[in-house]
Amino acid sequence: MTLTLTRLLYAKDEVIYSLINELLTQENYKACIFWATELFYSHTENIFSLIWKIYFDFYSEYNPGLEIYIQKKQTAWKTKKDIRHILYIVHNMFYLNRSSTTFLLRLCVECENTKLIIYRKTKHMEWLTDYPVYSHSLLIALSKKHIKHASILLKELSNLYSSKTIYDIIVKYYNPSLISADKIEKKWNKRGWTCDFHGLLALIVHLNTPVENITRPLVFKTPSKSHLMKVEESNQHIMDRHLHCDRVYRILKENREFTIHHLVGAFQLDRNTHVNFINDIYDYWEYYASGSPVWKMRIEEFGGVFRGKNLEFDEKPDKDFYDHYGLEPDEQSLHTQRVSNPPLRKYSIEEWHQQIFKNPCKYISGEDVCAY
Repeated sequence: MTLTLTRLLYAKDEVIYSLINELLTQENYKACIFWATELFYSHTENIFSLIWKIYFDFYSEYNPGLEIYIQKKQTAWKTKKDIRHILYIVHNMFYLNRSSTTFLLRLCVECENTKLIIYRKTKHMEWLTDYPVYSHSLLIALSKKHIKHASILLKELSNLYSSKTIYDIIVKYYNPSLISADKIEKKWNKRGWTCDFHGLLALIVHLNTPVENITRPLVFKTPSKSHLMKVEESNQHIMDRHLHCDRVYRILKENREFTIHHLVGAFQLDRNTHVNFINDIYDYWEYYASGSPVWKMRIEEFGGVFRGKNLEFDEKPDKDFYDHYGLEPDEQSLHTQRVSNPPLRKYSIEEWHQQIFKNPCKYISGEDVCAY
């Protein structure tokens, strides 16, 4: 099962893409908070992996100070899974300068359709003797500002050598004497992300960026207390309605505040793997919702088991489950249904990039943006 439905029965991948598009367009702050909230209250696993991915793809080039901020929130998150840690990060991302360089280079590497230039050491490159031979092509590419080829070479090295070894080489190349070995070691060991290649790619993009384009220092802001309280109270209200079997069938109508962003049509969507997406999520919504931890827990609470895609209850009457959690997605008004399942136009990556960043797309072209 790839398609997963969230707490309010949105397609999870479309919630993620809606969050990304709202962050990048910087047009609707409340929508950003809503989508982040939907992911959190669906008990989305590895939510910080998503945050790091968004940071590296769109924010690390101009906002290196955000890395430490995310690390601090991640550390606090390990102690207490509080939604405020997530919303503080999203709040600040919304207002920061963003770029697409790392994102496009990552897609370029993943597409694997670029021919590499063969780099050779010349007599003017004696400085290369200070580095391992296997790193020479990468360093020559960086010295020539061939960032696209450097990205592909970086990926090849990442498959052969330890990430820490490559990190040390990159830092030495850009900053041969400014940073002590102890500080380099400490910074690497404190990293909170899991995809080291992505972190290294973002690093070389940042280090190739003119200093005048870097935002320093960053002054981090906090969301208003009233907005945070509203988010928490809204979720508590939904939970109480489920607990007391209180007009559960109206929960979708009253709490689906935002429609899936139209630009998610640029991404590879789980809905497109289904011959009849709408019928599937109405006929088997419980099955697809069970991919979210919050729904898995609810189904298990009532002893539900799946036989194929059909949810059955061996011990308790199925009425007990549906009294508490029967959201009845197929019986909602057309408006409520379309909020989560709007018809989506397909955008090319060039069209998406032009709408978001208002400039031509570099490094890659094609029909689809890779799945996130």
